[in-house]
Amino acid sequence: MSKFSSPLRLTLLALALQGFGSGAAAEMVGLPNCAAPADYVADDPMPASHVNACIRNLSERRAAVLLPSALEEIERVPTDASLGRHAWGFLDENGRLAIVPRFEEARDFRNGRAAVKRRGKWGFIDTRGKFAVPARFDAVEDFVSSGLALVHEKGVRKLIDRDGRQVGAAFDHTVQEVMLRDGLPAQVNVIYHQELRSDDGVRQYGDSAIQLHKTLGPGLIVGSNEEGRYGVLEDEGLDWKIQPTYHEIEVTDGAPLALAVAEEEVVLIDRKGTEIGRGRGFERIHRIDRSNFWSAQLPEYKGWVVIDGEGRERVTLKEKDAQQTAVQGAFLIYPDGDVLKALVPGQESALTLGAKGSLEVADEIDGYVVFRDTASGRYSLLTPKGTWMHGDQAPAWMTELGHAEVRAGRLWLRDGGQRLLNIVDADGHLLMDEATMKASADLLLVKLPFSDPQAPVAMSRASHCQCESGPALLLADGTLVTDPSWHEVNVLEPDDDYGPPAAPVAADQVRFAATTDAGVVLLDARGKPMSLPPQKHIGLFDHGYAYALQDDQVQLIDRDGKIHALPENFALEPIGAGMARYVRDAAADARWGLYDLRAGQEVMSPQLAWVRPFVDGKAVAALAPGRVGVIDAQGNWHIPADYAGIERVNGGLWLVQQAQDTPVDPDAEDAEPPLVKLVDAEGKDVLGWQPGLGASERQDDGLIVLHAGSQRWLVGADGAEPIALGNGYYTRAGRWMQISRQPEFGYLDAQGGWQLRTETPGTPFSGQPARAVMPLGYANEPRLIDGAGKTVATLPPGDWQASADGKWLINQRLDDDGEPEIQYADTNGKVLHTLEGYGTTPSEDVVVLKDRDNLARAVALKPGTPVPPVAYRYLGERHDGLALANAGDSVGYLDARGIFAIAPAYVAASPFSGQRAVVSTDAQSMLIDTQGRVLARAGLQCGIRVLYGATGERLWPLTLPASCQP
Repeated sequence: MSKFSSPLRLTLLALALQGFGSGAAAEMVGLPNCAAPADYVADDPMPASHVNACIRNLSERRAAVLLPSALEEIERVPTDASLGRHAWGFLDENGRLAIVPRFEEARDFRNGRAAVKRRGKWGFIDTRGKFAVPARFDAVEDFVSSGLALVHEKGVRKLIDRDGRQVGAAFDHTVQEVMLRDGLPAQVNVIYHQELRSDDGVRQYGDSAIQLHKTLGPGLIVGSNEEGRYGVLEDEGLDWKIQPTYHEIEVTDGAPLALAVAEEEVVLIDRKGTEIGRGRGFERIHRIDRSNFWSAQLPEYKGWVVIDGEGRERVTLKEKDAQQTAVQGAFLIYPDGDVLKALVPGQESALTLGAKGSLEVADEIDGYVVFRDTASGRYSLLTPKGTWMHGDQAPAWMTELGHAEVRAGRLWLRDGGQRLLNIVDADGHLLMDEATMKASADLLLVKLPFSDPQAPVAMSRASHCQCESGPALLLADGTLVTDPSWHEVNVLEPDDDYGPPAAPVAADQVRFAATTDAGVVLLDARGKPMSLPPQKHIGLFDHGYAYALQDDQVQLIDRDGKIHALPENFALEPIGAGMARYVRDAAADARWGLYDLRAGQEVMSPQLAWVRPFVDGKAVAALAPGRVGVIDAQGNWHIPADYAGIERVNGGLWLVQQAQDTPVDPDAEDAEPPLVKLVDAEGKDVLGWQPGLGASERQDDGLIVLHAGSQRWLVGADGAEPIALGNGYYTRAGRWMQISRQPEFGYLDAQGGWQLRTETPGTPFSGQPARAVMPLGYANEPRLIDGAGKTVATLPPGDWQASADGKWLINQRLDDDGEPEIQYADTNGKVLHTLEGYGTTPSEDVVVLKDRDNLARAVALKPGTPVPPVAYRYLGERHDGLALANAGDSVGYLDARGIFAIAPAYVAASPFSGQRAVVSTDAQSMLIDTQGRVLARAGLQCGIRVLYGATGERLWPLTLPASCQP
């Protein structure tokens, strides 16, 4: 007796009786088989060698089948086995032809829809074969469980819902690939192209053919090719001026030369793209400190060549002398025999300083180098422009030098007692002549806090000496201004002790106050009295105005000394643009008004809760908490007071925060970032609402970087359309901007919007309630999260995946000995099973494990569950009580005892689903039930595909070609 059961015998008999005969089998030689080689799947622990081809696997109770087209007369269908004029249709789970063959291409049903191609365009049909989404797309991907599908239409990639309506924004040309997966929310990975944008609007998309690194000089960019070799590109057209043959080209900000490393030598490249030292065989080149001098080592250790910033070889030094070189300021100090010399940028010849043994550097202050002769004790000075003040050429007072410091680019020289000796500029010019020096000998001159070289330089303070000399001002041209009526002089501009001025003050707008017997006199920038009568007191200027007290009356003056009328007020403060804010009384809730100081009239009656200083003619103001806007100097609201807060980005762009009915504490632990958007000067949207949107301005190119979480955008100072960077970065080189966007990972809601962004790709959401695994890179350890991204459970270390039904968490790994093992955990992260080998997803309380010898065996996860006692070369998951297994090169179905319930007579077979499976021999594909009964079969007959039903009746085509003999 055979060990096979009677249903098996009936199945084998059916196969014999229902075959297509020897003629059909003979036709199959060299023709399309019904069992096609399977594509390789890297992460499948049990890959099948073949797949069903004449009838594809059942999916959602439908199986695709390729048959003569219902749109063609049967006599027009070629009978040469080419499958010409065939089309795709679908069988139902009982083997009936549910959808007649009329599609050029068809995919399996996924989530209630199947993608089909008709007249060269793709659409989606429902299970009745009706178009749910008309065929109008150039390419499509299957619907995912959230009801979204990715489609391509007229060059645009976008998401649609189950009815074909677009959801969310379309993906632009920056997107290289979108991977949409099942789950609710739907998992998505977005991969971006590298993008190049020119200032004149040209855009190029690529991946790594050209990488831009840095601007070399006018019209030139350092770039690299796909092999990582560096060269120099012309800004116009991005053609190679210097071919990419270098391992690296290093451009340092502020340095006139770039360092380039080739295969056999090192060279320099200037800003015009000229290679310096090419063919000289320099073994090493390094920039000497941060100077504009480079030291290049000659071959075979023959010495070092010093190259200046213009690429000229200035001097060749022996190894010993090269080690004694030093950079001081902009100069290279080096020994030449017994003499110490200096290379000065821009000067043809080296400067001889003096004897090497006695001259030493005493100090270097912001480019000024002070030397001391150890033999004589005298000091010498080398200024930034290369003027050498030494020996008889140096002023006699240099011998008294005790202290030096730089202010506004000038060197202040003092003796040991802090008495000012003189002030020297970069060209070596002395600010004070002999007369000025003599007049200031008894004065204690202190520096004024101005960086403008045209502004007054110093002011005298009270001295310890009993001298008749009064206060004085030292001007930028060396003039010493004094007046016998002055008792004291004070600067009326705030310094660091008072906070920075509202705006930089021009040199000729600086003001002083001189105390005299008649009162306090307002002085201009050259120390001349202005038209304002003497006052009892004059305060510091703020936003161009200062308070003055006279006859117990407080007045407001401008820098010209003009007195301005004031409204009745309790407090008034200048706030720029010729405007002042004021309140009329001392009440705690007193409102602020606006007053035009120049016109002497009220602009806005007191109604503001607060108003900030004006910048570029506009100020942020509030009518009440949560009612903030932007006004101009005429009191007009350019941005209505509808926001919780407003922050100025520049004169034309503002960040506005969404107002909320209920105030939110931003410091609360669970506080969400406020919604913020970017608007222009008139309040029109530039970038819509984003949580926690902020802005920072890049100083090098003027572009503004906007950021919200991990997302960033670029926008021009004029508010041009923002460029989305995602979590990527950009490089500015020449007139080009290279944008490299990092992939984006996360999950989309049913409307195609981001529900959750993640730093790394997780697993699809599955189960009820829906959960997803975030891998190790997402946090310090793997986590199970919900749809809001909140951690539900912490998982042990590992590469955890969730099963499709969401019931299991699975971690395939290597043990301490490097052997494969698999862990199965519940949805709380508790490991329930650790098994040796590569494993499958649990099904019917059974998993399949493959060992190091590639033999597969079934293992029960639940005690008492029967499993086959032997191992197989191929063993599939158990579904409907049956599991695919091999016997030799054929496959069949095992029951729980390990007995072939359906004989291993097939080359390809699918797992059972809903009591149905599809199996194939080379000659035909069959839809069968769990008893092995054939419900439909399809194969080649008379050179065309033919479909037969369970009883052997032909289902399609309805008639055979006349050339087909019965």
